[in-house]
Amino acid sequence: MTPKRVISFLLILVFASMIAVGCSSTNDQTQTLGDTAVSKEDNNKTDVANPSSGIAGDNNSSGKADDNSSDNTDGTSSVKDGAKEEKTEDKTANAADYSGELSITAKDGGEFKEDGKRYIFTKGGEYHVRGTCFNRMIYIDAADADLDIHLEGVNMTSEIGALIYVENAEEVTISATDGTNNELNDQRPARKNKNEDSEYGNAAIYSKDDLKFKGRGRLTVNGSYNNGIGCKNDIKIKNLTLTVNAANNGIKGNDSVTVESGNITIKADNGSGIKTENTHVSNKGNQKGYITITGGKIDISSADDPIDAAFDLILDSKNASVTTNK
Repeated sequence: MTPKRVISFLLILVFASMIAVGCSSTNDQTQTLGDTAVSKEDNNKTDVANPSSGIAGDNNSSGKADDNSSDNTDGTSSVKDGAKEEKTEDKTANAADYSGELSITAKDGGEFKEDGKRYIFTKGGEYHVRGTCFNRMIYIDAADADLDIHLEGVNMTSEIGALIYVENAEEVTISATDGTNNELNDQRPARKNKNEDSEYGNAAIYSKDDLKFKGRGRLTVNGSYNNGIGCKNDIKIKNLTLTVNAANNGIKGNDSVTVESGNITIKADNGSGIKTENTHVSNKGNQKGYITITGGKIDISSADDPIDAAFDLILDSKNASVTTNK
């Protein structure tokens, strides 16, 4: 071969070699994160060492292992520009937070503390409650205050007392948040001694002041001790899907019970479905002992009278449906 042909042949070999190297390097690109090598050959591959995260290897490694996982939806952390970045949760101003068996958040001036087996709500305001607990009580002691308690997926069970006990307040509103199921289980043995009532309450939900129930969610109250819901003053119910199973009376408001709307199912094994007891006239001239039903659907199964009004029953039959099975 002539010198020119030799040079041309060598140049062809060099170019062929460069093309081969370039092709092989683009088919298998590897990035090292910490002590672990992560292949980007398949960007959708789940990390075997930590399948719940988008970060490969140990918890100290950083970087993007999955292009489709940069938007972390669990709210705890995010990966951006090759670094692990912690997210902080927004909190309401002046809010007191406690995370334990129950998650409780107080807003709008509300305050609470933990004392033994009681979560004590001490001021008016808004309280958001979710989670599960056993042998604990929400105890309200907030003189002349209005409290809004939002149940956002709660399951409480107790063998020692009421699940919600109102000692002192102006009015307590209990709301079941839309789309949530909430259950309160009073599993005390059937009442034998009324002296226990003063300390632990005679119902699964017990109040010495006005109670209001509302919300688009579901609330189930099981009271094997005595009453399902018991109140010394007035009870009002609106919108709620409410189920009450009780050893004695289902819903008892000494002064009055008012149902505006909702879907209510009551099973009272040894008492009445809905009951009032006080027939006195208040200092303002208001007659006590009314049961007023202006709307909603109510299904009652009871041993005694399904509806037992101490003074009178007001029923709007056009807007309310009441079914009884004694």
